[in-house]
Amino acid sequence: MSYKRNFSKKITLHYSGSASVPAGQTSVNYSGSVSDTVYITIEVDTDSFDKGVHTCKSAVNGLTSSVAATEAAQIAAINQNAEKVGSTIISGFFNTIRLEIDQQIMELNSRIEATFLHLQELKKRCFEKQKQMERDYQSIAGRYLKIFEDLNHELANRIQLLDKPAFLFKEQCDQQQSRTMENDLATTVTVFGREEAALQAQISASLTKKRALETIGKANTFLLKQKQLEETIDKNMLKEQAQGTRYAPVCFIETQSAKNELDKEVFPCELLCEQDPKELLSGFQEKAWSNLPQEESNQISRFFNAELNQKYTQGDTHTTRVRERILKLLNFNHIKSL
Repeated sequence: MSYKRNFSKKITLHYSGSASVPAGQTSVNYSGSVSDTVYITIEVDTDSFDKGVHTCKSAVNGLTSSVAATEAAQIAAINQNAEKVGSTIISGFFNTIRLEIDQQIMELNSRIEATFLHLQELKKRCFEKQKQMERDYQSIAGRYLKIFEDLNHELANRIQLLDKPAFLFKEQCDQQQSRTMENDLATTVTVFGREEAALQAQISASLTKKRALETIGKANTFLLKQKQLEETIDKNMLKEQAQGTRYAPVCFIETQSAKNELDKEVFPCELLCEQDPKELLSGFQEKAWSNLPQEESNQISRFFNAELNQKYTQGDTHTTRVRERILKLLNFNHIKSL
């Protein structure tokens, strides 16, 4: 598109100099400035360029449309070919899988049929074994049943022989009972009533005697226990103004310092709180210390070993080492007693 541009600029020119006048032989200096405005108009003709741009634009648009059409055709061809390739691959894959599955199904069917036939044979054998075992069981059970029946008869006969008096007594009692119930004679009933009354009186008397003896025995036991309790209480109780001996634990410590100085201390329990520690200390110093007797040392050793085994029951390395160290430190020969 053609266009015009106007430009203007003011130009200023400075000048100076001197002039001589011959008549007077004098010189005159002069100076000044001249300014003028310059106007310039520029006209640009772009018609030919615009025509070229329009032509290029048309060519580019045509090229763009052709490229787009070519790209669309190429994409459509690629999609079509991809679909063909994909369908071919998928169909081939599924055909391969189908063939493999069919082969596996055929193999499994053959195995199942063979296994089923084998199971049928095993089933027949099991039924035969079951029938054979039932027959054997019946025969064995019959033999053992006969043996046990013979044993029962033999044991019954032996029991009757061993307890023959009891069985005879039972038979006589049954006969007496049947005689009293079945006989219609009045004298028989009277005699039986008299015998039964005497027998019941004897049984009642024996029961009374038995209960009386049990009561006397219980009373005797109670009185004996009461007597023992009273004697025990009398032994353990102290009467007023009575003298006795009381035992209480006391801790006596004797230490030796670095300067070989002996330091002795006594720590009594609460029962001896009224006792002066100095008196206890002097009492310890006056008495002679001696080694423990062998019997007491053995008793203490047994008790100590039992407590140690009960305390350290675990079998780990640390517990074993602690137990061995305690046993090494223990020495009953160094224990003194009064």
